[in-house]
Amino acid sequence: MDRHLDASGAASAPSAPVNVLGANVYPQGGVSPSSPGPWWHHMVTEELRNVVVAAGITPDRADLTQLTDAILAMIAANAPTSIGQHTIWIPAGAMTARTTGGAAIGIAETAVNKVMLKTLDFDSAAAEYAQFSVRMPKSWNEGVLSAYFVWSNASGTGDVVWGLQAVALSDDDVVDAAFGVASTVTDSVTAAGDLMQSAATAALTVAGAPGANDWVVFQVYRAAVDAADTLAVDARLHGVVIIYTTDAATDA
Repeated sequence: MDRHLDASGAASAPSAPVNVLGANVYPQGGVSPSSPGPWWHHMVTEELRNVVVAAGITPDRADLTQLTDAILAMIAANAPTSIGQHTIWIPAGAMTARTTGGAAIGIAETAVNKVMLKTLDFDSAAAEYAQFSVRMPKSWNEGVLSAYFVWSNASGTGDVVWGLQAVALSDDDVVDAAFGVASTVTDSVTAAGDLMQSAATAALTVAGAPGANDWVVFQVYRAAVDAADTLAVDARLHGVVIIYTTDAATDA
């Protein structure tokens, strides 16, 4: 749509009329309403045309769908989307300590307010492991992941090096598959008994050939033999947050 242009058109917009009848004028009591004049037609045309322009569409008087296109474009541009980064929280209670070199299952109660803690406790002398699995959403872009660790300690000060590995398994894949290269992050004790949350790891590449709806097995560990790991007591893991990216709004 566009402005009406023909031989009878004016070179400039009409002036707004002076309102002498009040805020609202309706036919009532047998009195005829005012007839729309040049200003009214100009006002309606400009209001509608401005919607088309605001949507980034060039007005075209030969196209009678531009107002509809403009409204739909504005709705689409401002519609909420779930595409982007998302997180999955995995509590320690949902993890399984490895049979070989596994972390210890910990249950503790705080002294004053009796807050119950269910953790996996990772030793300071040797690397210990736990695993969990997630059937990844179909909307996952099958790219790299990252994670951060929520943990605490009962005593002492120092740093802990947490690590994470992952492998994707599709239909008919061998379950005994090798994990990918680990991604680690070092976090410091703020105070014994505090809850700590690490920074996010660097990008974690999932081994295998990730596909839609894959079952991804994660292995979390404490790199106790790393020189940067200096906490001399157990590190209590409360859970891990997995960060993944989607490329679709739904899993349809």
